[in-house]
Amino acid sequence: MAVWSEISLAEIEGAGRLDAEYYQPVFIKERAALRALPHVRLGDVAYVTDGQHGYHLVDPESDIKHITAKCVTDNIVVADDADRLAIETHLKNMRSSLEVGDVLLQTAGTIGSAGVVTEDILPANIDQDVARICIHDKTNLSPWYVSVFINSELGRMQAAFESTGQVQKHLSLGAVRKLIIPLLPQQNAVAKIAIQSYERRLQSNQFYAEAENLLLHELGLDTLDLSHELTYERNFSEVATADRIDAQHYQPKFYRVHDAIASLKPKATVPLESLLVSITNGQTPLRHDLSEGDIPFLTAEHVLDFRIDYESDKRVLASHHVEQLKRTQLSNKDVLVTIKGRIGNVAVVENLPRPTNINQDVALIRLRDEIHPYYIAGFLNSAAGKALTEQVCTGQINPFLGLGNLKSVMVPLFDEQYMSELGDKIQSKVAEAYQTHEDANQLLEDAKRRVEQMILGEEASHVA
Repeated sequence: MAVWSEISLAEIEGAGRLDAEYYQPVFIKERAALRALPHVRLGDVAYVTDGQHGYHLVDPESDIKHITAKCVTDNIVVADDADRLAIETHLKNMRSSLEVGDVLLQTAGTIGSAGVVTEDILPANIDQDVARICIHDKTNLSPWYVSVFINSELGRMQAAFESTGQVQKHLSLGAVRKLIIPLLPQQNAVAKIAIQSYERRLQSNQFYAEAENLLLHELGLDTLDLSHELTYERNFSEVATADRIDAQHYQPKFYRVHDAIASLKPKATVPLESLLVSITNGQTPLRHDLSEGDIPFLTAEHVLDFRIDYESDKRVLASHHVEQLKRTQLSNKDVLVTIKGRIGNVAVVENLPRPTNINQDVALIRLRDEIHPYYIAGFLNSAAGKALTEQVCTGQINPFLGLGNLKSVMVPLFDEQYMSELGDKIQSKVAEAYQTHEDANQLLEDAKRRVEQMILGEEASHVA
């Protein structure tokens, strides 16, 4: 069905845009709705800039987090996987050095996703695909409200029609400065809800951290010495047995972990392989455009410790899912392990919302019936499990955990009932974290919905 609209020459000259997409009826209607309300333009109430363009120095020992577009999510900024920026690069780009209360906006990739900078991600700097919005008067215009509006359906639509490009969309700094922010009577109440959502997310993260530490605490291994040593010696016989000549494999911290586990006197310490029914990893269909398809396609970035983000923007076709990717169709109670990039993140598949598949950077393991999946996930996500996984991975710059190496990770076994009880405790803590995270998402959706209702003049429920 054809879509068209007629506009005057004056409108074209005023907008400075000739592309037909900018004048779609839905965009024209939204612009009119926003302009009919009291409003400000971001460029009039905030300092707007972006980060360094081109080459930047990375330093793993630096405290400076390098925030890229992927770090900016729905109303928050997540820096868990962020690279570390060399201090000299940071000092040369202080205009993009972040402060608490800045609003960050994706200007490439997922155009229009915004988040508020919080104390926990600092010190940090941004790259060229992120806009830093530093509001001058945060008392009268809350960054949390601005972020909620930008993330709302109407806010994202505005960012979409101000972006340019056919294949790779981009939102210029000039376009960011033009974005309209409506001044709504209940904007402070909306900001309050957004802050409550953020606080729930913090609480959820704390629960996940407790789940990671629970097993070591129960076993009495929460005082492990995992310090890195620069020099050490090992016997040639050990090198010959391990068939590894890289020094990293023989770090003393790994041997301290083995000794600490042995001191617990487990019934047995066995390679992970002996506990499995199957192990495999996914693949990317040849010559397939991952923006097309009905089946969510998870990569390593979607698997965190005990957490799986099922909202991947990558897709495969249903025919791929049922044919060439049949062996990696996810089911509840499957265990996923990241094997490339940030290796060793482990999560149990739960609350699977729809048919889903994985790519080659994620391993899928299925355990024997008597092995509690959360006992295994709890051990592998613990500091001890992370260390043993690190020991068997290969590559220094781009670490890789081959399936054969993953199968060789040693796992302590205790009385079956005891392991089941530990698994249940970890599962309960993860469920608590998951529910708290869902509550945070619900609060945020409520905040966005209220903003949209007020803009469109719909009957809005009372905002507490």
